[in-house]
Amino acid sequence: IGLWSRLAGFEAAELEDAIEERKVVRATAMRGTVHLLPARDYTRLQSAIADALEGDMARYLATRLEGVDVSSLVEDGRGLFATEDSMSAAALRDELAKLHPEADVRAIAAVVRTSLPLVRVPDGGRWGFTPKAPFTDAERWIGKPLRKRPDRAELVRRYLAAFGPASVRDAEAWLGGGELAPVFEKLGSELARFQDEGRRELYDLKDA
Repeated sequence: IGLWSRLAGFEAAELEDAIEERKVVRATAMRGTVHLLPARDYTRLQSAIADALEGDMARYLATRLEGVDVSSLVEDGRGLFATEDSMSAAALRDELAKLHPEADVRAIAAVVRTSLPLVRVPDGGRWGFTPKAPFTDAERWIGKPLRKRPDRAELVRRYLAAFGPASVRDAEAWLGGGELAPVFEKLGSELARFQDEGRRELYDLKDA
């Protein structure tokens, strides 16, 4: 609906074709919510989103993760997806429950899903997916490696291209966590600066 509202002549079939051709992926991204992203953007930006995503989920589930070694848990999840082409949320919970029988299985499954670069496999529902669409490893699905070193400057540039002028706090709210002030400072002369009515400093791309 967002694309249809913004692009003249856009048809749902265009998006469905892009999903089937693996040019667009459905994954958990900013703010821990599900987004449709161009696959090329996902490979470039996932690592820049990951820290905020993991930190936000860990804080949200803190009391339900007591006694859980999160790093070990995530590696267990990575191992499961290395041996399976895809797994539903229910299947993932069942497998993790075998490995961590004393843990809150829904909480640990949520941590694994948000800590690993996973995408949903289209299963023919409306817009290509049903609520039970399985997960799979992103690199396997896309067929390209993800950028390992986070490029948060690129993430901020892409944010401002869509939503600028904006404040640092605006960008942090969009991302869902993380400290972005040093990134804005590093970009420095690349950005135009403004003030809003409340004298907040706003930033944008110079050619926007």
